[in-house]
Amino acid sequence: MKRVGLIAFVLMIGAALASMAIGQIPPAMEATARELVEIMLREGGRDAATELAEMGGVVAVRQILDRATNEGGEELVERIAQYGTRYGPSALKAVEQSPSQMIRALDRIPPDLVVPAIRAAAREPGVTARLVAAYGKDALEVAAKHPGVGASLVEKLGADGITIGQKLTTDQVVTFARYADDFAALPAGDRNRVLDAIMKAPAAVLSFLETHPRVLLTAGGVAAVIVAKDNLLGVSPSSPAHNSTSSGLIERVISGLENKFVDPVKTVFAIIDCGVICYLAIQLRSLWKLKAQRLERKAKLYPRHRHDLERRNRPRQS
Repeated sequence: MKRVGLIAFVLMIGAALASMAIGQIPPAMEATARELVEIMLREGGRDAATELAEMGGVVAVRQILDRATNEGGEELVERIAQYGTRYGPSALKAVEQSPSQMIRALDRIPPDLVVPAIRAAAREPGVTARLVAAYGKDALEVAAKHPGVGASLVEKLGADGITIGQKLTTDQVVTFARYADDFAALPAGDRNRVLDAIMKAPAAVLSFLETHPRVLLTAGGVAAVIVAKDNLLGVSPSSPAHNSTSSGLIERVISGLENKFVDPVKTVFAIIDCGVICYLAIQLRSLWKLKAQRLERKAKLYPRHRHDLERRNRPRQS
């Protein structure tokens, strides 16, 4: 307690010196900032004192309240004071970049996400405030639900990142984050198809991506993901995903490639060329093995049947 009291005293002295230097601080705001600091120190103890010292003490609190007054008046200042009293200095750090937008977002998210949202925003106040300004409270929810990765996902993928973050578990988001850059590089149409597949079967698609980590970088990657999703889900033959009741995995892959590729004719010829090369390789191997077997048999027979072979091979005279 003595250490907490000492830190509090240092914070108050710092605030007094700053006030003297500036000389234009409204007394009411100064009193509110001091009172809020005293409450947070009393409720939070050593941790609150350390956080306040890192933030800049009473001066930092007053600056946040000044910004809140400009953005939303006394009502917004009161809301920030309530959050600070209940959740400590982290709440002030979470809203300092944009008090009005951040308080509005915190007020609208589910109560069980408020604490993780404050922690996420306090870790990256600038990034979180920017995402909330662009996408509203949904961005804050994703950051809160997936600590350490949610904000990054929204920052890379925007609205698609929010959709994925709302649907997937944290473990699944961590897995998908490894392929977020490849997903972001896809054309809009392919990106929408992969997103739709993830929404319908997240576990199946992520499992396929883990097995084929570079599939989204290939020309037929999107078609392969869709086919894998359908197979793992066991889509019925009568569904639109099937062109016929007898189509198997290979036929569906080829069909997907023909429909998705920019130049399907080149793709078909490439597949045919691969097939021809494989067929010729198999035939050459068979011929080589057959010739080897004949030579082996001839070598075995030759010592005992030299004359017979010569007579048999000698041209007949008429």
